[in-house]
Amino acid sequence: MTPVPAAVELRRFRDIAPVWDTLISVYAEVRADRLHDPHYSVERYGERLARHAAEPGWEAVVGYDGDEAVGYAYGNSIEHGDRYWRRITTPLPETLTRTPTLVLKEIMVRVPWRKTGASRSIHDTLLTGGPRNR
Repeated sequence: MTPVPAAVELRRFRDIAPVWDTLISVYAEVRADRLHDPHYSVERYGERLARHAAEPGWEAVVGYDGDEAVGYAYGNSIEHGDRYWRRITTPLPETLTRTPTLVLKEIMVRVPWRKTGASRSIHDTLLTGGPRNR
């Protein structure tokens, strides 16, 4: 795993309530140049976030520098037979789809912490949690 950049603390969440405002705030900052597009609006993102957070195995990792959010990644676990596998253009062999797998839904890092290793640390920490093999 990539070392955590100095001063960045990584916290794991399996409930959306404590980090809802943080994820919305980071999203709005990172996507500021696209918020005029209805698909990228904060309202639409909130709808997607609520839907994703309600899916089985949802979890997020948020990086903090003190009390300030640096960025986040979130995803959920999918099982064999999940509709996600049927939406893949090129079907995967069953050997890859029969074990629990993490689907990474979002990863974002605010500009001041880009190219510091923060996103890699957040990503790798998300991958190490939960009852899944990949």
